[in-house]
Amino acid sequence: METTRIQQLQKYLSNKYQGSASFLNEIIFPIFGEDKFQTSWDKNVLDDQQELRTLASATGIRSLILVGYIDGIEPIQIFDITVSERVVMERNRVGIQRLVRRIMEAYSSAFMIFHYEKEDNWDWRFTFCNKGKSNDEFTDNKRYTFLLGPNQSCRTAADNFSKLIDKCDEVSIDDIINAFSVEALSDEFFDKYKKHYENFVAYVTGKRFVKSGGKWVESKTAEPNKDMYEAFGSNDKLVRDYVKNMMGRIVFLHFLQKKGWMGVPDGKNWGEGDKDFMYNLYKNASEEQQSDFLDSVLEPLFECALNTDRSTENDLFDTKVNFNGSSKVRIPYLNGGLFERTKVDEIPTKFPKELFENFLEFLSQYNFTIDENDPNDAQVGIDPEMLGRIFENLLEDNKDKGAYYTPKEIVQYMCRQSLIAYLQTDINNENEKKSIEAFVGEYDVEVLGGKDSELAKKLDALLKDVKICDPAIGSGAFPMGLLKELFLCRGAIENFDNPADIKRHIIQNNVYGVDIEKGAVDIARLRFWLSLVVDEVEPQPLPNLDFKIMQGNSLLESYDGIDLSGIAKDKSSRLLFDDDNNRGTINKIGENIVCFFNEHNHNKKQELRKTIDDSIKALIKENCSTDAKKPEIENLDLQNNSLFFLWHTYFKDVFDRPSKEGFDIVIGNPPYVSLSKQECYRIFQTYQCYELYAYFFELGLKLAHRDGILTFITASIFVKGLKFETLRSFITQKTDLLEYKVTGDNVFKGVCMPTAITILRKGKNLQWSFSNLYEEDRILSKLEKHRPLSDISRIMRGYEIGRKKVFGEGAVPILTGSDIKKWVPKSVSYISYDTNMQYAKDDFFFTGERILIRETGSELMALYLDKPMLCTRSLYSIKITDKSYNGKYVTGILNSKLIQYFYSQKYKSETELFPKIRIAQAKLIPIPYVTSQIQEEISTIVSNIIKAIENKNSYYSEEQKLNTLVYSIYGLTDDDINIVENTILAQ
Repeated sequence: METTRIQQLQKYLSNKYQGSASFLNEIIFPIFGEDKFQTSWDKNVLDDQQELRTLASATGIRSLILVGYIDGIEPIQIFDITVSERVVMERNRVGIQRLVRRIMEAYSSAFMIFHYEKEDNWDWRFTFCNKGKSNDEFTDNKRYTFLLGPNQSCRTAADNFSKLIDKCDEVSIDDIINAFSVEALSDEFFDKYKKHYENFVAYVTGKRFVKSGGKWVESKTAEPNKDMYEAFGSNDKLVRDYVKNMMGRIVFLHFLQKKGWMGVPDGKNWGEGDKDFMYNLYKNASEEQQSDFLDSVLEPLFECALNTDRSTENDLFDTKVNFNGSSKVRIPYLNGGLFERTKVDEIPTKFPKELFENFLEFLSQYNFTIDENDPNDAQVGIDPEMLGRIFENLLEDNKDKGAYYTPKEIVQYMCRQSLIAYLQTDINNENEKKSIEAFVGEYDVEVLGGKDSELAKKLDALLKDVKICDPAIGSGAFPMGLLKELFLCRGAIENFDNPADIKRHIIQNNVYGVDIEKGAVDIARLRFWLSLVVDEVEPQPLPNLDFKIMQGNSLLESYDGIDLSGIAKDKSSRLLFDDDNNRGTINKIGENIVCFFNEHNHNKKQELRKTIDDSIKALIKENCSTDAKKPEIENLDLQNNSLFFLWHTYFKDVFDRPSKEGFDIVIGNPPYVSLSKQECYRIFQTYQCYELYAYFFELGLKLAHRDGILTFITASIFVKGLKFETLRSFITQKTDLLEYKVTGDNVFKGVCMPTAITILRKGKNLQWSFSNLYEEDRILSKLEKHRPLSDISRIMRGYEIGRKKVFGEGAVPILTGSDIKKWVPKSVSYISYDTNMQYAKDDFFFTGERILIRETGSELMALYLDKPMLCTRSLYSIKITDKSYNGKYVTGILNSKLIQYFYSQKYKSETELFPKIRIAQAKLIPIPYVTSQIQEEISTIVSNIIKAIENKNSYYSEEQKLNTLVYSIYGLTDDDINIVENTILAQ
C-alpha cells in the first residue's frame, strides 16, 4: 500500500501544477489534516503592500496569494505565487530571495508554491521557508525547494511526503525540515554512489577498502580481472583514478542533459533534448553494445562528440544507438579538456553490462540541479557541489592527505568576509564601510547610493580587478564561492545581457587555484565549467582551465634544490635570468597562456601547451648548475606535476601588477596533515612545526600583496600550542588580525577537531597578541563571582505524569518539554484529572510566578510563567525566593547569549556540542544582583519579546538590547564579547 501511495504521489507531483485547491487536497491535508487548515480566502498580499508590489514587479511576480495557514505545531502560511516566465526564476533568484525574506519578516514558517503564468512552462517549485532560531551569519532564513513537474524525477519528494503522511498528527517542524533536507539527500546519494564506485574498482582489482583501526585499508574480496589489472600495471591507485574520472564524466553529462542539450533530435533546438538521455542511451543500445558499453558507446561519445568540433555537420553525432528511428542526434561540442583522451583512456577495459545498467538507473532516480545551491536557498536535488563531496569523501585516498569537505555555510561566510575586507581596504569613512558590508550578501546597490554613485563605480572597478587564490583548492569550494559573490555583486551594479560572459571574465581574470591532487583539479575545473553552462541558452565551447586551476605542490617553488621562484622576474627584480632573450621567453609564456584559455582547436591547443611546457623547461634547465639534471628536467610532465609549483611563472600576471605584486585574497581550507621531523626537514629544511597547515599560513602571506587578505579555516590549536610559537610570531609581525571566529569541534563531518576561521590583513599597523583569542577561562571567572541560581531560588523537576491528551471537563493543563521553546509556550497539553494529583495542582512549584527551564541538549531555554499549570519531568520549575530578584529579570539573564556561552563552556564534553541541561548544573548558573532600575529595564525587554512572539512579530532587536545589557552587567570587554558571540555562532 505504501508503494502504491508513493507511486500516486510521484505521479501527481510529476504533472503540471493544478492549482492550490488541488495541492491542498493531494499534499497538505493528507500530511496535516484538513481540520488544521485555516483559510485566508485567497488574499492577494500585493494588494495592500506597496513595498512588496515593487519587489514583485522587479522580479516578474504576477501575484502572491495567501491561501491560508496550517495551525497546530506552529503556524505555517501557504502562498501561491505566479511568476511570469521561466527565465525570471533563473535570472532573478536574488530578487526573489529578497522578496521571500520580506514576506517572512512576519512569519516563522511558510510553504510557497511557485509556478509559471504560461501553461507550457510546466515545472513548478514547492518551497518550505523557516526562520530557525536566530538571524546570525550562519542561520539566516532557510529556504528548501523541491523542483516538480513533467521534466523532473519526483521520487525523493514523493518518498519524503509519504513519510510525513505516516506521521499524520505528530508532524513537527523538524520532520518537515528533514523531508526537505538537502543534506539527507546528499548523504543518501553519496553512500549509493560510493557502492557503485567500489563495484567498478573491485571488478578490476578484486579489492575493496574497509575501515580497520580508524583507517581505510585494502581487503582482497575476489580475484582481480587478470587482463584489465595487468593492463593497469597492477596499480590500484591508477584503477581508482580511472574509475573516478569515468564516473565523473558520466555524472557531468547528467547535469548537461538537465539543460536539454543531450540527444537533441535533428531539426530541434538546444534545450529540447532527452532529459534522461544517458539512461535511455543504455536502454536503447543493442545487447552487444551493452556488453561493451564503455568502448562501443561511451568512449565515442566522449571523444568524437563532446570533444570534437562538428559545427560544419550541424552538431549531429551518430550514437550508433536507435533513438526514435534515428541514431543521429545533436550533441554539443564542449572543449575544455574534460573529455580529452589520455594515456589511461587507451588502456583496454570491458566492464560487465550490469555495472553500467545499475549505475545509470541509480542516477536516473535523482533530480540534477545545474546551479549550485546557496546555503540559505537550497533546491532538493544533486547540484554540482556534489562532485566536490564525491571527490573529498572517497575516503581511501583523501583523509590521509587531510582533505575535508567544508560546509557551504562556512564557505559562504568566509568568501563574503574576505570580499568585504578587500573592498574596504582603502575606505576610511565608517558609513561607507557599513554600506559595503550591507551590499555584499544582499546585493542591493541602493545601499551604495545607486548604480551611478561614486562608491558603486569604485567597487565595480575593484570587483573586476581582484585576484583570488586558493593554494589547496581541493574540489574548488572557495573559488566557486567567490565566483558566485563576484558575479552577484557585479550583477547588482552592471547591466549585462549574457551572465555567462561575466562568469567567463571572472574565471579568466580573477580566480586561480592549485592542488597537489590531480583528481581535485579535475573536479574544480568541472564545477567552473558547469557554472558557465547554467547561464548559457545554447552550448558554447568551454574555456581551457589548464593554466588557471593547476596541479602542483603549492609549498615548493623549487625542484631538487633549484630555486625557481625568480625565473619569471624582470631586470628590476632579484634576477635568476636577466638577459633580453630570457625576458622575451617569459613574456611569450604569458602571452601563450592568455591565448590558450580561449583556444578551441584541438591541434592548436596541443601545440600551445607544448610550447609553454618547453619554454618553462628551458628556463629551468638554464638555472641548473649541472648537465646531469637536464635530461631529468626534459622528461618532467608539467601538466601532471605534484613535485613543485611555479607561482611566479604561471601566475605572472598576478605578481607583475604595479604596487600590488601578489593576490588580493588568499583563501582556503589547507590540509590537516601531521609531518614527521624528518619529512619537515627534508621538504622545508626546518622542523619547528609539524602541521602542514602552518606552512600554508606562511605561503599565503607570501603570495598576498601588502594589504592583501588571508582567510583560512584551520584547527584552532595554533593560537596557543607550544609548537606553533614561531608561526604565531611570524603572523603577528606580518599582519593585522581582522577576525578570529571559533567554529566548533564538528565542522567537518566525522571529524572531532576544534576549528576556527582566521582573517588577516598583510601589513603591520596594529599591535596585537594571540593571547586575546583564548581567554575563555577569564570570562568564566568573571561570571562565577556572582551568586549561583540556587542561592536565590528553589528548583524542582516536574512530576512523572501521563501525557494522554484530553479536552473538556476535568482536563488539567500541563506543559511538557516539547510544548515550550525559548520565552513562551508553543502549545499547552491537557491530561485527565486524577484525584491523586490534587497535591500537584496546588503545589508551590506549579502556581504563582516562576521560571521553567527545558531539559534539552540544543540550548538553554527559559520560560516565564505566572499561571497555575503542571509540568512534567522534562522541565525544571524555578521559584525565586530572594525577593530582591525580579522573575522576568532572571528569565532574561537565563536566555541571554552570555549564559548560553557559560553553560556550554563550563559543562562541555567531547560528545556534546551543547551539554544537556541538568538540574545540578543549572543550580550553579551565576545570577548577578543589580539595581531595581536595571532589573526593570530587562524585565521590560522580556515583556516586549513575549508580546512580539505572541503577535508573530520580529523580536531580534529586543534580544540584541538584552544581550548588550547582560554583557555590561557582567563587566565583559569588547574582546570578551567577540569570543562569546563567535562561540555561540559556532554552536
